[in-house]
Amino acid sequence: YRCNLLKLCNCNVGFDIDYTLTRDDGFYKKYIDNYLKKNNLNYNYIKNTKYIDKMYEWPNGEYIKFKQNEFINLMSALPLNEKTKKFIEHLKNNNCNIYIITGRNKNKRKITESWLEKNNICYESIVFGDKYKLETCKNLKIDYFFDDSSKVVNLLNENGIKAYLIDEIERLYYG
Repeated sequence: YRCNLLKLCNCNVGFDIDYTLTRDDGFYKKYIDNYLKKNNLNYNYIKNTKYIDKMYEWPNGEYIKFKQNEFINLMSALPLNEKTKKFIEHLKNNNCNIYIITGRNKNKRKITESWLEKNNICYESIVFGDKYKLETCKNLKIDYFFDDSSKVVNLLNENGIKAYLIDEIERLYYG
């Protein structure tokens, strides 16, 4: 069952942040490669994955050091998914309430809110630390939710919340 997502109005819509509001397009690899070069480090690249700790063979303690030194810069520089932003603006014009629900830790609140502000993302509220999104979606009475994780999307759909993978937004704005 698929509805015309551009016709949504007067409802509560939730969005994940990472890989939904943000996009990668090789950003993480480029960022880490620059970091390694800048610090004269040469770690083996393993594979392209969402999990940057699994992207390279980090020697003991080096990933922790990278996170401590670079995380704020990395998070601030994350590229925006313009299609998701365009969709959110469309929903706001159709009188929808926008909620950001992220698995990110509360200690990332400041950097996350400043990224959202820098990218002019309008939303009612943001909830941190809910990896599977179900409880928060129920509490906020979310009608529709968008995420990059098929696990999350399936869980929400099984519990009566219409959830879609980010690809559905991509499809709305081809070209």
